Amino acid sequence: MQKWLQEGYTKKEVYHAAFIAEHSGKKMEAVLQYYKKHKSWKETATHFGVDVGKIRAEHHEAKEHFYAANKENIIRYLAQYNGRSRADIEKYARREEDRHFLILASALAKLGHKNLDTVMKMHRSGNDPQEIIESLKVDRHALFKEVRSIHEAIQGTSTRPPN
Repeated sequence: MQKWLQEGYTKKEVYHAAFIAEHSGKKMEAVLQYYKKHKSWKETATHFGVDVGKIRAEHHEAKEHFYAANKENIIRYLAQYNGRSRADIEKYARREEDRHFLILASALAKLGHKNLDTVMKMHRSGNDPQEIIESLKVDRHALFKEVRSIHEAIQGTSTRPPN
């Protein structure tokens, strides 16, 4: 990453290029050079045979499958993670059909030093996730790292208690 930043690329450009390079099997240098010349990520992706819409759809489908296949594991793990009963988490799961937000809210509560009820009330009162992140002064990178660790724990074992 540092190499590309030192060459004058932004973090956003490096992430876009990494995505295209990963999905095309090409080197970062080639992707960044093409982008630098054409100044269009859409054109760059097309040139390297990457269908971003198709990849997004596949990722969305995989995410939905994960949440459907792991419904019980998610509830069990989040109950442990939040120090709450399964019944409490099941209530949220019934109200909040988006299990991804329930995982995000749990991580926000931990990193924002609040309880889950507080975060869920903020959401129900109309705050979107970004507003909640800002209100609780939670670092986005730390948040996404925490969400990733929750996902990994749910996938790895449903009985392992959180750290």
